[in-house]
This record gives sequence, structure tokens and C-alpha cells, in this order.
Amino acid sequence: MPRPRRSLKADPVARSCRAWTGTTRPRRPSPPNTSHPYSGKRSCPGRASSSSPRRSANDRLHGTLGANIIVHPDTRRALGERFEHHIAALRYGTIAINAWTGVGYLAPYATWGAFPGHTLDDAQSGIGVVHNAFLLADTERTVVSGPFRPAPRSLAPRSLWQGDATISPKPPWFVDNRTAATTGRRLTSFAARPRIGALAPIFASASRG
Repeated sequence: MPRPRRSLKADPVARSCRAWTGTTRPRRPSPPNTSHPYSGKRSCPGRASSSSPRRSANDRLHGTLGANIIVHPDTRRALGERFEHHIAALRYGTIAINAWTGVGYLAPYATWGAFPGHTLDDAQSGIGVVHNAFLLADTERTVVSGPFRPAPRSLAPRSLWQGDATISPKPPWFVDNRTAATTGRRLTSFAARPRIGALAPIFASASRG
């Protein structure tokens, strides 16, 4: 049976995030970053060009497994469609916007792997993807998007005005989340044995984080 080729727009794991998968486009190899082989950080202060961090990420950093982007709602609104164009131009297998790339890894329907185009002579973050439960062909990346502020701050008047309101609690991967261990254990138990009665304790623990 042929595999579907339509883009996937779904996130079966995280209530607070959206994930989707695109299709493959040609890419040119990126030279390695000489300062750090595994991670890099680039900010865009003041009126610097928004394409500058994108070019640095594509052309100077080694590896294409994942990229995390933190963007204020006002900045995202000001960029408009340009923000989507910058995301489309980033050559990374998973891109997390105000979220953690690990959410893409946890979503079984999303793809997880390096951006396509690596070779055996320059494997960088690897060749091919895992997960991809819908068996989409020629996938390129997964994009995960979350709120800029978790609840209850996301319900403040400013967040409502910015269109960033959400009831999503503090993510369990935040270092100051007080109930991350409990929430994680309950989520693991639910994944092993899904049942309606386990949902309330999960929500209760997550909301106290």
C-alpha cells in the first residue's frame, strides 16, 4: 500500500502544543561550527535582521536534529508571515517554538530525526527518521508550537490581548516545576495502562507545578 504524502498537522501527545510535519526540499550541506559540536545559541537583539540567526543556525552550527525558538507574541505578530518563512527556511528535523524539541520526540505520529540531506561522509545528526506512525513519505521536519507563558500567567489580561491565552500548566521540563516527577510517573503509568480514572490525578499534579 503506498504511503500517504500529505502534510500532517496533529499532536496526539501534548495538549498545549501543536506539531506538524512537512515534505522534503533540497538542502545544501552546512559547514560545522568550530566552537561547539553539539549546541549553539543565537539571539537577535534590538533591530537586528531576523534572518541573521537563521543563517547562523543553518550555516555555522554543526548538526540538524533540533532547534528551539523563543519568541514573544508581540514579536511574532510584528514579523507576520516572515516568521513562518524563517521557520520554513531553518534546516532542522524538529523545530520547537516556545516549547521543547523533546515534545516532538514524544509524539509518535511526528517524525524524529535530522533534516534530510546528510551523507555517510557527513552524517552530522544522522540519516533518516524514526516514529512517523502515519508513514508519511519524504518528510522534512516536525514543528512544535507552545504558549509563550504557562497558566496562570497566560490568563492575564496582557496574554488575552496578545492572543496567547491558554490553560496549559507549567511544562514538566521546567527546572522549577515542583511536581514534574509526580506528573511524569503518572503520565508513564497512563501510557502503560490508559484509563479515564487516571486523568484527574495527572491534571491535578500538572496544575500544581
